[in-house]
Amino acid sequence: MKNSILFNKNNTSLLFYVTMLSLMVFLRDCALVNINKFIFVALAVIFVLTASRITLILGISFTIPLLCGLPSTYFSLLFLGAIYLKFNNNNILVLIISLFYISLELFACLLYPPLDLTLTVKYLSFLILFFLLLLARVENKKECIFMFCLGVLVLAIIVSVKTVNNLASNWVYLMMNGWFRIGNLGENELSGVTIKLNANSFAYYCIAGTFLSKYLVDVSSSKLEICVNCLIGITIFIAGLFTFSRTYIIICALLLLLDLFFKFHKDALYFFAFIVCFSILSFYFFPELFIGFMSRDTDVYNAGGRTDLFSEYFKVFFSNIRFIMIGTGVSMYKEVTMIYKSMHNSIQQIVVCYGIFASTLFFYILYYPISKYKIRIISFSPFLAVILFSQSIQFLNPEVLMLPYIFGVYAIQHFEEVKMNK
Repeated sequence: MKNSILFNKNNTSLLFYVTMLSLMVFLRDCALVNINKFIFVALAVIFVLTASRITLILGISFTIPLLCGLPSTYFSLLFLGAIYLKFNNNNILVLIISLFYISLELFACLLYPPLDLTLTVKYLSFLILFFLLLLARVENKKECIFMFCLGVLVLAIIVSVKTVNNLASNWVYLMMNGWFRIGNLGENELSGVTIKLNANSFAYYCIAGTFLSKYLVDVSSSKLEICVNCLIGITIFIAGLFTFSRTYIIICALLLLLDLFFKFHKDALYFFAFIVCFSILSFYFFPELFIGFMSRDTDVYNAGGRTDLFSEYFKVFFSNIRFIMIGTGVSMYKEVTMIYKSMHNSIQQIVVCYGIFASTLFFYILYYPISKYKIRIISFSPFLAVILFSQSIQFLNPEVLMLPYIFGVYAIQHFEEVKMNK
């Protein structure tokens, strides 16, 4: 590949880190090799000490999809320290914003017991990392997007193999009833000893990886780059398809149709034709897939109970003036509201956890990096994929779900920067 990232002689530390991290996670999760979590931390320490500033961001981009199966608090704190040490032009604005949201969360923890310090530190470390990567001046955005997609590919392979290894003998029956889905590996645990996701969270990574890979196909000039990115995108798309996520299918279809409508060219047509043919042939030769999809539509009008949950959270939120003003806090919002089911809407979670004023500021922070750019379907489709899908899951808690948004922003910024430099 032209200007290869991993095989550049200046990126030896990156190649070593990516290879070892992928291999160790695969051996631990798929071959059941017992690997202590501090061995992963030691690998990350070696990487951040030997990596250059540019290589560091690339390594972080690759690691982000895998944080759901790593000791993520150690990794996020380590990455934060490395960024502050290697980037001399630290953004004062990021520091002020971070201090504000740290104060807000600590105040909520004191105001609404119980306090879980471990969860609070984990959330705050991720939030500061999110602000740094979102608002920092990153020069190699295209390479960061590629490394993120590569991380999603590794995640997809490991999750798929792990799911197959755990197949029950009656998996066809489970699939036909909508109960078997790739990615249903349980919720993420604090110990981070293994990759644990639910199918919807896995589909979220897959839809981000699919459309970011498609963006790289659209902006690449080398045939080898196009082939590599296309292969990565198709593999991730297929893995996401087997999550049987209705949201995943609807958003993929919607954005591909928009892409064809606004940017009609043969490459887009070939990609769309492949998706259609693959889906038709899959349902023809494996009718259980179609039955499995349809069996999950029994509660479609209530969105699987999410509409009731949406109303319940807002009812509690608007009944308490303190919640309205300063929110419930992020790390323990279920205990504070005494609704022990997670929210399934990112906008609602931001509003409820931060309150009216802090959530308004947060929405502006999310909008600010793309505020000066025109809407173009070629660069906005990854961003739209992340935004639309997040309306069916969470954003702030689990905190790892914040990070794919960054790469949707990077795609927009990269396209405009390239356009300006021509």
